[in-house]
Amino acid sequence: AQRNQRETGRVSQVSEADKAAIFKELPPLSQLFSAAVPSMMTEPQFWERCFKSRYFLSAAGHQVPHAHPEDRLFDSLPTPVKPDLKEKDSGPGHPEADLTGEFERDK
Repeated sequence: AQRNQRETGRVSQVSEADKAAIFKELPPLSQLFSAAVPSMMTEPQFWERCFKSRYFLSAAGHQVPHAHPEDRLFDSLPTPVKPDLKEKDSGPGHPEADLTGEFERDK
């Protein structure tokens, strides 16, 4: 996302490619965007609130302090499912391979 580097530090614009990537990764956010923009808020307001939300910070893999302010609109979304790295990287070889180092003949 492109961010305004002036003293406000606010999000000025999110590219279409960034939006597509975010919405692909976080489908509930796409639904909220469709429901909230422009009827409840402008697009820049949406992204500013989104990027500060516990929901988005958690989805991005950040530790969210307990005292971090809650945004009920965003934080009411279902908690994003983080990929299980153990399943994703099961290591080399066949999933049923014996990695104990014992050979059949040694048993």
